[in-house]
Amino acid sequence: MSATAVTTNRSLLEAYADAKAAHDVDLALSFCHDDFAYETAGVAGSRVEGREAVRAFYTQLFEVLPDYFGDFDGMVVDGDTGVAWGRFGGTSSITGNRIELPVTFVCTFRDGQLLSDTGYFDSRTFYELLGAPHPADAEAADFVNRFQAAWTSRDFDAFAALIHDDVDALFPGMPEPMPKPGVLDWLRASLTTFPDVELTVQRWARTGDSVLIEWESTAAVPGSDERLTWGGADRFTLRDGRADVERVYFDTAPVSAALERS
Repeated sequence: MSATAVTTNRSLLEAYADAKAAHDVDLALSFCHDDFAYETAGVAGSRVEGREAVRAFYTQLFEVLPDYFGDFDGMVVDGDTGVAWGRFGGTSSITGNRIELPVTFVCTFRDGQLLSDTGYFDSRTFYELLGAPHPADAEAADFVNRFQAAWTSRDFDAFAALIHDDVDALFPGMPEPMPKPGVLDWLRASLTTFPDVELTVQRWARTGDSVLIEWESTAAVPGSDERLTWGGADRFTLRDGRADVERVYFDTAPVSAALERS
């Protein structure tokens, strides 16, 4: 159905849904207002505004779900508000996982066109099955990846790039929290003592603006044939993708004992 053939808000909503089911982005957008916006409810930063931004959003959606479908059990339109409910999903091109989730879409209309579309569904499960980081975790996931990369390469500049200049950091052995120069001195001493140290992220979790990283380290003990393994965790508070608070937790006793033996 073309945009000119739509006569009611209900037929408009049906035509828009059919166009999405057919993966016809141009047709779907022909039913939308210039100020149209799509948003996933409950996901901060998910709002996509304007036709061109929405075009990019739907184009990407149909690339990661090439067999995207929307099957609706019901639809109600009252004035300038419409609600459709059912299931949506497809097969993730990233993982091959089949996705099928209950969904409700709440839409508004203006001047005979769609003004907004808000999707209500379990976004956490959706992104897990899709194989992509949840938007709420994107900053944290990027930080963890950079943290791991810095340790893998033992790149001092990469370590420095993880923290703000005014960071408040406390590591085992520090008498009090230190700003950035103290953190870098501590890392420099650690890498001098254990130049071949290997740190591997075991798991991590985010809550709010804080990230907890659990890790395991191994290193040759200087002056001996012993190789030491110890675990710990770093807790970071992030601001603009870098840490302004860091707390490091691990038992220093095995490390100290190994150094004393050597």
